[in-house]
Amino acid sequence: MVIAAIVIASALMMDIQPVLAGIGYVVSAIIGLYLVISTLMHDRRDQEKAKMKGR
Repeated sequence: MVIAAIVIASALMMDIQPVLAGIGYVVSAIIGLYLVISTLMHDRRDQEKAKMKGR
């Protein structure tokens, strides 16, 4: 939700301050990529733990 709020706020600010809006887009992209990578790494770690337990 936070990432979506940053994207929407950046879109609304595009006419007023395009530089700040561009920074908002970049920040939301970085946070989004971090979220995806973090989720995939935790999922992979959980799968390895399940294999160790014999499930």
